[in-house]
Amino acid sequence: MRRALAVVLTLLAVATSAGCAPGTPDDDSWRDDAVRVTGDVGSAVSTVELALRHRDRLFRTYLQTVAVDAEEAAGTAATRLEGVQPPDPELDRNSDVTSAIDDATSLLTDVRIAVVRRAPLQHFINELSSAADRLDHLEQSLHQPPGTP
Repeated sequence: MRRALAVVLTLLAVATSAGCAPGTPDDDSWRDDAVRVTGDVGSAVSTVELALRHRDRLFRTYLQTVAVDAEEAAGTAATRLEGVQPPDPELDRNSDVTSAIDDATSLLTDVRIAVVRRAPLQHFINELSSAADRLDHLEQSLHQPPGTP
């Protein structure tokens, strides 16, 4: 009886853990996901950059709304790629993408905090511009397989 119970529990554990493992998409599917996510996060960063450039013409509450919404949108986009296992040929670019996304979402959090606290915002404009450029460059490079000129 104990042995049968142990076998059933072992099989159940194996079946349960197999269902939790992330699937590995083919190279093109991973790239499509990465392009969408870098584009979405880049769009959120660019939106906040634009709002900060024109902050003197915006109501403070609107600027806060833009910052909060952009941070949430970037976070949502980032989580779409977190659970996807990159194919082996894309491991290096996966590191680049996740690093750029992490940096951008962290920057958006810093901006949101500064906006709500009514702290100086000017210095964030160049950082946002650089983050948007980095994400745009990654997005463009992801349209091709790795190693393609």
